[in-house]
Amino acid sequence: MADQLTLFGLWEAVSDPEPAEPPVEAPVVSPVVDDPLQTDLFSGSHVGFNQALTALGSLDADALRAAADAFGRRYPEHEAPPRWRAWASTLASKLAGEPSALADLAVGDLTVRFEGIGRAMADVLRPAVCRRAAERLIEVGGPGARTSDGRPAARLLVMAGDPTAAVRALERAVAAGDESAAVRVELARALGAVGRLEAALHCWRDALLLDPASADETELATTRLVEALDEAAELELPGDARAWVPALADLLHLATMPIRAADQSFEDQPGRLAGLLARYRAARAAGAPDALLLALKREMIVLAPSLRERVRRL
Repeated sequence: MADQLTLFGLWEAVSDPEPAEPPVEAPVVSPVVDDPLQTDLFSGSHVGFNQALTALGSLDADALRAAADAFGRRYPEHEAPPRWRAWASTLASKLAGEPSALADLAVGDLTVRFEGIGRAMADVLRPAVCRRAAERLIEVGGPGARTSDGRPAARLLVMAGDPTAAVRALERAVAAGDESAAVRVELARALGAVGRLEAALHCWRDALLLDPASADETELATTRLVEALDEAAELELPGDARAWVPALADLLHLATMPIRAADQSFEDQPGRLAGLLARYRAARAAGAPDALLLALKREMIVLAPSLRERVRRL
């Protein structure tokens, strides 16, 4: 019977109807409460925190105080306004003081001077302080100006996220006659940060020529100079392996010894080898006779017998 009714489309008419779905109740919407901890992007406390961040990023102590006052009126029980006012006073004091004090703030622990500052705000404040400190120090002391720890102030520009500006300042310092290893090290780092790796490698080489202890082996290991470090260790060359890197970099065809190094005065064994290599490069560039080139090679071999085969292949 059911089959026949189904055939003629009548079964649904005589069969029990499907039970109806219960009506869906509308969700209960709670009233919006102006919560100090809410994170709405266009109103409430988020606006106040953004104002404070903007003030910190621009190093504007007055704007930070204004943000604290506005936030405090709306959220009188919140802990942020008193902190922001204290930060504003600290910021104003440092900005009015010596550039070196501002630089010390830039590289120090911000949580000491800015109690309760979170990571987000510290990440905005530090680059701004680094840039301002570097600019003021360089304005007073020139491109080779130093911070209180004796390091070039231009490194703060790298910390501020502007390695290109750091390169410009440090290159000006070198052009002005700064012969320090510290400037070469910071220039090498800045050049590496902007992707000028070949120029960075030569700066590392120059820094090692001036002071082998100025460069950290961990940093050198991130460059092609690690081959020279490994060679010094493998050959068990005496003394600090870093001191041998400039000469080995030349012998391994990583970085040719600059001719200007021929005029430098070296006292230690690896330095004297570097000086001989520079004299060899200068003589060869000047078209010196083979006898002179051979004599320089012999001097190098006597100085570092373990490098005999490397020297012979020059």
